[in-house]
Formats: sequence, structure tokens, C-alpha cells
Amino acid sequence: MKRNCVAPCDRIMKCISIFGVGLVMIIALCILACYMPQIKASREIKDMKLYGLALVDGMDSIEIPDHVKIVGLGEATHGNLEFQDMKLELLKMLVEKYDFSAFAMEIPNCDGMKIDHYIRGEMDDEMTAEMIIKDISYPIYNTDSMVMLIEYMKEYNSNVKEEEQLRFYGFDMQGLGYDVECLENDLEKLLGIIPYEEDKKVICDRMEDLEFLRNPNNSLDQELAEEMIVNMKLLKEILIKSESLLAGISYIEEHLHTLDVCIQYIKYYSGGDTRDYKEGFSMRDSFMADNLEWMQTCEEERSIGKILISAHNGHVNKKENVFGGYISEKYGEDYYTVGTGFFLSDDNINDSRRLTVEYTRNNHRFCSGDVLAYQAKYFEGERYYLELDKVPKGSDIYSIISKPNYMGYIGEGYSADFYLYPEIYVRNKEVVAKIFDAMIYVYHVNPIKMLE
Repeated sequence: MKRNCVAPCDRIMKCISIFGVGLVMIIALCILACYMPQIKASREIKDMKLYGLALVDGMDSIEIPDHVKIVGLGEATHGNLEFQDMKLELLKMLVEKYDFSAFAMEIPNCDGMKIDHYIRGEMDDEMTAEMIIKDISYPIYNTDSMVMLIEYMKEYNSNVKEEEQLRFYGFDMQGLGYDVECLENDLEKLLGIIPYEEDKKVICDRMEDLEFLRNPNNSLDQELAEEMIVNMKLLKEILIKSESLLAGISYIEEHLHTLDVCIQYIKYYSGGDTRDYKEGFSMRDSFMADNLEWMQTCEEERSIGKILISAHNGHVNKKENVFGGYISEKYGEDYYTVGTGFFLSDDNINDSRRLTVEYTRNNHRFCSGDVLAYQAKYFEGERYYLELDKVPKGSDIYSIISKPNYMGYIGEGYSADFYLYPEIYVRNKEVVAKIFDAMIYVYHVNPIKMLE
């Protein structure tokens, strides 16, 4: 009796074929899943032209409520040219149309102070805007866009009275430098005129603490952190007590704020090993909100007190426990936040997560899957402005902005995970009308170009 036998090698080949077909199907499904948001978003919303405002000739046509004191401008990414250029466009409009007096950015206090002294003509005449920008802590802003921004502010200040000059601030606390250097210089002057020996000793000891903090490689354990916080508060008390002796020093309020930033820095970096990401993010944002409140107070004392702020979308939005949420809680409707969005981004991003010690940047393309950003394709200049509270209920647009919808959110620091898990690293689902007052959408954004 004959048997039909399948040779072992035929069985193996059959299994390999089945496995290969299955693998191809899995890969195809993964690719399809990755591109599905892009495919679904690539459609025209017919009534968008009724509510979207083309921004062909800059931001002059944008209307901001008169009662607003703080406008927040978000960046969907840090590495795209269009989002950096918007800072200057919006600042010009707010200064000329709404009497805004200051600009504040997501950079350290020390860098903001240096830029502020430059635009107010308080630095060496040989100093240039490009030299200032090349020296700031965050390389993402070593760009022509930032040079043009501070050149505009410096030029504006050269043509107005001192009390009408624009001010520049940095509200982040992730670095100390020029601010501490200025403080130390004036502490040296104070040592020469202060009459109290015990205060002189405190100042000398605290200057050692300040030098320690200026070195980012120095670590802070909890015990040392608590001691340094007490010491910074002691130094503040001496500065306040000696204010009459410092009548000739114009930076007393800045110095007191610098000490507050030092305390924030100590608190943030002393617990970094035990703190999870969300806790650290919330702490940093609460400190940034405290710093903005100080800036707002300064502006109200000297002028109308209206400030444009700029940070990542993830900071300026009105969610709880983020920078914009804290501001919204404090200022209510006086805080107006404008987010930004893209459909396609060629993002210039820090590539240093590769196994190398060298800081490198490269361009990577991403798609947000944001159907609202896709609509920019149909506007002249491929960008538009949308006031979210002006969109009527019942419209197609309202059904999108009032429900979770993809938005592009890309931070700084690239890895392959951006493509493997785009829903985590590239696009988030947000109810845009809940967290922003208005949006500026751009169809395709281009990479920043770093200064040579």
C-alpha cells in the first residue's frame, strides 16, 4: 500500500512561506496603521474658508480681545522655521496695535536678562545680535529668526523714551549664568560699602554657593539643597535690607528674582533622580508660571503690562498642571493662547540620542494627521488663523474642534521611536477648543537653519 509522503524539506519550505506571508501582512498592516491618520485627514472641509483667516500679509488682520494682558504663542515643534518666524510677526502686531510692552520666552532667566540688557543698549557697542543669540543656552534658538527678533526690539527701543522701551524676559529655570554673574558683580560692590561685618560674611559665603550652582556638573543632594535654599533666602534678606545702599544699582529687582530662580533651580535638580517625568514637567511649569507672574508685575509697574509669551504648545495650552494652565487659573480671560499646528513637518531636531557624545542635528519628516492643519493647503500662503470660539455649533469644524483630534506635538531629542510610536512622540489627540483660544495652521513647515 502506497503512502503520500511530504518530504521534510517541502514541509519546511511551506512553513517558511506561510511565515513570510504572515510577516509581510503584519508589516503592511503596521505601515497602513501608521499612515492611516494621514490618509483620513487628507480631505477638504468645505466651510473652512468661512471661519479661517488667511495670513498672507502677516498677522495684522488678527484680532485680540482688548482686555487681554498675556498672549501665549505655542510652537508645535522647536525645529521649524515658520514657528520661529511667527514670534516676530505676532510681536510687531501686538506692539503696534495693542501696546504690548514685553516678550518672554521658554529660555533660561539668564539668557533673557542678557538679551534684555542688549536691546536696551546696556552692553558694549561691539556686541551684536548674532553674538548674543549664539551664546544662549538653548541651541534651538541659535537662528536667524531670533537674530531678527532682537534686532527689531533693539531698533524699536532706540527710537522711544526709556520708559516706553520693550523688555525681553526668559521664564525658564533650567540654567544659571549671566544672571548670577550680574548678581555677583553687584555683591562685590556691596561688600565695599555695607557696614555690617556679619552681613559681609554671609555675602562671601553665599557667593561660593552661587559659583557652585553656576557649574551644571555639580550635583545637589537633598541635604545640601535644603541648606542652599536657606542661604539664598538669607542673601535675599540682606539685599532687601541694603536696598538703600544700592540706590545706584539699577538691577536690584532683577537680583532678587535671580535668587528666586536659584531656589527653583535647586529644588528642581535636587530631586531629579526620584521624580517621574510628569511630576518634573509640572514642577518646571509651575516655576515658569511664578516667573511670568513676576514679569507681569514688573510690566504693570512700568507700563500697561501686556506680554507676549512663547513656548512649546505643550507648555502654553490651558490644561491643568502645565504652564498655560497655571497662567489661566491666575489671569482667567486675560490670558489668550494661540497654538500652532502643521500637517507635514521637516523638523530639524537634536539627533544626539544616537550612541555618540557629539551634539548633532538632522532633518526628519513627520505627519501630524491633523485634518485642521491639512486645510491650510487650500489657503493662500498655505497657512491660516482660526478663532475657535467663533466657530458655530453644528458646523463640520465645530464637530472636529470639540472632540479629540490629532495635533502635531514634537519635542527636542529624536529617536526611532518617533516612527514606531507616532501617537506618543509625534501626534497627540486633543480637544483643541478646550486648550487653545485660537490656532495658526501651516500645511508644510520647513527646518530651521542654525547660525554658522
